[in-house]
Amino acid sequence: MAKEKNIEIKGEIAMKKKKLLIIVLVIIVIVGSIFIALNQQAKKRTLSNENTLSNTESKLNATNETDKYGYKDLSELPKDYTIKQAIKDGCVVITNEKVFNKYRLDKFIENTEINAKDRKEDKIRIVQYTIEGDAIIKDLEYKIKDEKYKLGNEYVNKTTYILTTDNTRDKFAAEADRKITVNDDIPGDIYGILKVQREDTIAVVLELYALINYIDSNAKIYEEIEVCEYRKSIEDSEVTIMEE
Repeated sequence: MAKEKNIEIKGEIAMKKKKLLIIVLVIIVIVGSIFIALNQQAKKRTLSNENTLSNTESKLNATNETDKYGYKDLSELPKDYTIKQAIKDGCVVITNEKVFNKYRLDKFIENTEINAKDRKEDKIRIVQYTIEGDAIIKDLEYKIKDEKYKLGNEYVNKTTYILTTDNTRDKFAAEADRKITVNDDIPGDIYGILKVQREDTIAVVLELYALINYIDSNAKIYEEIEVCEYRKSIEDSEVTIMEE
């Protein structure tokens, strides 16, 4: 009888141990599951933060990115593009009284004029403001192409001027005119850049140097292109920074 009772007690203890073991295992499984879930959430948050940081850095890099001449893409410029910011960005800024960074305009003419001994690739950004204070932005670039043509006894690279005009900030212009236009058909072998003296102003123009015989009546007519104009009285005023 005592043996049976002892066996029964041992059986109960074994059962309790078994239940306790099951409970411990269940707790371990639950805690492990919670830990795994929390770890996965932490990884997702880290990955999300990394992606956000990467996207932010990409946007910042895109915003700060400039071309080889130091200019940002026109689409990256603010809608309210102030005179002070334009000067800081190295633009040729023309006002009624002064021309800021005019040396860049003069250098561009020197580098790309048709009679230059060694015409060089170059680019300038010109900013003028309407009476209402809206910025009109023009990019003028001179490019040397990979294509060649025969000139006399030698082959030379084709060249071209590209004039991009951004009127998107001119709030008083017709809606159809508030756009960016690109004229990339200004062949460098027939066009050169120069300053033209007028009565009270100086105009910077792309002058047509060749006499073209138009056989096709539907062919494009090449004409003089005015790039910008400023008062003659400020021709010799060299201003590079915004005066306070």
